Amino acid sequence: MKEGPVHIFNEEALSKNQPIFIVEGEIDAMSIMETGKAEAIGLGSVANINIFMKALYKAKKARKDDFYPTLLIALDNDDAGNRAINKLTTQLNQVEVTNYVVQIARGSKDANEALVKGRAQFTKDIENTLKDPDNRLQGLLDYINRNEEVEAIPTGFSNLDQVLDGGLYEGLYGIGAISSLGKTTFVLQIADYIAQLDRKPVLYFTLEMGTYELMTKSISRITFENTQGEETLAQGTRSLLKGKWKQRYNKAQYANVMQSFKEYGDFYSNVIIHDGSEARPTIYDISKTVNSYVARTGNKPVVIIDYLQILKPTNERGTDKANVTTSVNEMKKIATRYHIPVIVISSFNRLNYNSPVSMEAFKESGDIEYSTDVLIGLQLSGVGQKDFDVNEAKKQTPREVEAVILKNRNGATGDTLHYAYYSMFNKFLDMDSLEEPERQPQEAQSQVDDEGRVFSSTKEYREYLGQE
Repeated sequence: MKEGPVHIFNEEALSKNQPIFIVEGEIDAMSIMETGKAEAIGLGSVANINIFMKALYKAKKARKDDFYPTLLIALDNDDAGNRAINKLTTQLNQVEVTNYVVQIARGSKDANEALVKGRAQFTKDIENTLKDPDNRLQGLLDYINRNEEVEAIPTGFSNLDQVLDGGLYEGLYGIGAISSLGKTTFVLQIADYIAQLDRKPVLYFTLEMGTYELMTKSISRITFENTQGEETLAQGTRSLLKGKWKQRYNKAQYANVMQSFKEYGDFYSNVIIHDGSEARPTIYDISKTVNSYVARTGNKPVVIIDYLQILKPTNERGTDKANVTTSVNEMKKIATRYHIPVIVISSFNRLNYNSPVSMEAFKESGDIEYSTDVLIGLQLSGVGQKDFDVNEAKKQTPREVEAVILKNRNGATGDTLHYAYYSMFNKFLDMDSLEEPERQPQEAQSQVDDEGRVFSSTKEYREYLGQE
C-alpha cells in the first residue's frame, strides 16, 4: 500500500542527460528500468500531472540552465490514460519541453503487463523507441489503421462534399474572397450544420464580428429556412438585434422568430465562439486554447479562424507576410497534432477585386497557398467579364456566388460550384444540387405567440402559417 504524502517515483531521474519514460504506475517504471535500457518515472496516478510539472520545474531550477530532458510519454492504454496524455503533452508543449507520445506496450494495458507477456519483445520495443521516438514506420501503420474508420465531416453543401470526397478531413482548409462577399456567412453555415447534424464541437475564433452578431446571423438564417424563402416572415441580423419584437412583428413573424430561437438553442452550445474582436489573439493563443479544450474534454473539434489577416502578429517587428506565414504554419500544426479540420478565412489583395479568383489573390497571404490542403476562392458570378461591376453584383438578391476549388491536395482542382446567396438572411443555397440537405427534426415544444400557441415541429408551424 502507498503511504505518506504524494510523490513522484524516481523523480531524481529528471537531473540526468538522457531520455526518460513517463509512465503511470511505479511498477511500470520499474518494469522499464528492469530492462537496463532506460530511466523511467512513475506518476503514481494520472491525477499527479501538476505535481510532476512542479518536480520538472524544480529540477530545471536546480541545474540553473535551460536544460530539460527529452520525455517519452507512455501512459496506460485506456481512456483515462489518453486523457492524461492530452493534458500532460499540452502542459509540456506550453513550456517547450521536448516530448513524444510513444507506444511500448502494444497489445497490453501498460508497461508491466508488456514485460510479463514477453521480456525480449518488450526490451526490443524500448530500444527501438530510444532510437526513433517518433516511431515513424509504426506511426504510419497506426495512422492508416485509424483512417480505416475515419469518416468525412459533411459541410451541408452537397456540391462541396462531392468535390471533397464526402466532406472535411484532417487538414488545413483556406477560404478566401473579397470584402463583404459572404465568407463568414458561408463558413458559419458549415459550422452550424456540423454542430446540428453531426453533433460535433466547433471552436469558432472570431476576430472581426462579436459573439452576438454571429449568433443572430445563424438565427436569421433559420427564420429564412423555416418559411421556405418567404422573405416577409424571415428576419435579418439587424432586425433581430433591435429587439422589441412584439411591437414590430406581426403574429406570424414573431412566431417564426421564437421557433427559430428554439431550434438554434438545440445545437448552439456545440459552436463554442471565442470572441477576439476586442483583444485579438495570436495564433499561439488560439493553439493554447485548442490544446486546453482537447485536454479538458477529450473531444477533437473542428477549428475555424475568422480571419487570417487580423490575427495579432506573433512578432511585432516582423513583416505582415512573415507574421501571416507563421500563423498559417501553426494552423497546419494544430490540424496534424489532433487529426482535425482547421478552416481559416482569408481576404484577397485589392488587385483581384475585379478579376476571377486565382492563387494570385492569396499572394500577400503568406504561405497559405502552399500550406493549405484545400484552397477555395469565392467570387461573384460574371467577375472578369466586360462591364462587370462588383458593387452592382453585390446588390442582387440573391447574389450569384461561385466557389472555385483552387487547390485540393487529395482530389481534383478547377471545379466551380454555384450558390445563391441571400445576404439579408445569411443563407447560401447549393444551386448545383438544388435540394437542401435534410435538417435535424425538432421534437421539443415551445411557446411562440401571445395566445400561448405551441408547435411540436417545423411542419406543424408551417401548416399554421398556411392557415394564417
